Amino acid sequence: MLSFYYYREEGNSLPVVSGGSLVLQRGLLPDGDTRKKKRNASAGPVRTGRDRVPTYLYRMDFQKMGKCIIINNKNFDKATGMDVRNGTDKDAGALFKCFQNLGFEVTVHNDCSCAKMQDLLRKASEEDHSNSACFACVLLSHGEEDLIYGKDGVTPIKDLTAHFRGDRCKTLLEKPKLFFIQACRGTELDDGIQADSGPINDIDANPRNKIPVEADFLFAYSTVPGYYSWRNPGKGS
Repeated sequence: MLSFYYYREEGNSLPVVSGGSLVLQRGLLPDGDTRKKKRNASAGPVRTGRDRVPTYLYRMDFQKMGKCIIINNKNFDKATGMDVRNGTDKDAGALFKCFQNLGFEVTVHNDCSCAKMQDLLRKASEEDHSNSACFACVLLSHGEEDLIYGKDGVTPIKDLTAHFRGDRCKTLLEKPKLFFIQACRGTELDDGIQADSGPINDIDANPRNKIPVEADFLFAYSTVPGYYSWRNPGKGS
């Protein structure tokens, strides 16, 4: 199961991402390999008319879809006490094909230390993404609440994603930055419960003028806070 977390900045700012109102729209492909570029197209999210919840469409018709970095940590130093993550290679392979089919430039990095993970994402954030529509990162590892394991220890997830803030990575400003995290977030087990759908709450999505530095992030976790994340050792997640 994927648990999506969206957040909204208070004050004089645009809504960052609100549940159900993020649409990633692929650019149209011509007969050749290059993407059509619309004249006078807005560089950022475009508000369209909806009765109650406006939709913000990101422009996706850039020359490239963007870079996708997959960090696949399977083996860990003995001092960490972490077991081998059997099945993760199948996940990494499936994700590689998935993002490649979507048009991303995909790289896979296996058994990274905390410093290596930081270095990979820092260098990626310093690249020129002007001709890219978005950026994606997949973290496959052990984890705890707000933490992810490198092969040699833990590092805060926020320290990894912070490299792509609007004030640090200007060429991804107003572009989607997607982070998919397959890792535990605690030790609780979710037994599940059957229930009817609840009512849809109203969402305050009035347009604002100022964009927060952590706008346009999407974090997709494989579990909710405090709980285990499941992985099939033979078939992957």
